[in-house]
Amino acid sequence: MLPTSEQELIKATKDWIEKVVLGLNLCPFAHLPFQKDLIRFRAIPVELDLYGYVMRELNHLQDTSKDQLETTVLILGEEINFQAYLNLVDNLNVLLEGLDLEGIIQIATFHPDYQFAGTNEDAITNCTNRSPYPLIHLLRESSVLEAIDNHPDVHAIPILNQEKLIGMGWSAYHKLLQTNLR
Repeated sequence: MLPTSEQELIKATKDWIEKVVLGLNLCPFAHLPFQKDLIRFRAIPVELDLYGYVMRELNHLQDTSKDQLETTVLILGEEINFQAYLNLVDNLNVLLEGLDLEGIIQIATFHPDYQFAGTNEDAITNCTNRSPYPLIHLLRESSVLEAIDNHPDVHAIPILNQEKLIGMGWSAYHKLLQTNLR
């Protein structure tokens, strides 16, 4: 059962980012924006027009300076299966293209049932992109490129993350989730 309030969805998502994404250092670029409170978290109400809501958030992200807002995380408080989520993301990418935002904003994907192509459903390596709820992460492409330029080996990040999770194992990963995410 999903939490019903926006505050509960945001708290659970922030807890996950703090304990899993940052705690395991799965994304070395996330530390500074999270610590400086430059991430906008919004739960998308089920009854709203999703595309209209995303468009408003895209406008807000573009209209706000980077030193006040780095990125936006939209939390889907509604259960949506992974394939439907991927279809939604495809449609949102078409929306970005139609709004001439391709190369300006990009979407990072996170879902409770995330599964990379070519992996088994139960592969622990999928947990690099498994979140408590389906998320639409809107990123400024200029920030992504800047982070890539300032990292010594960005291509090693996914490999190191996979090795970290494999070494950790399911038992320790589940323990991390149970003890740190409330």
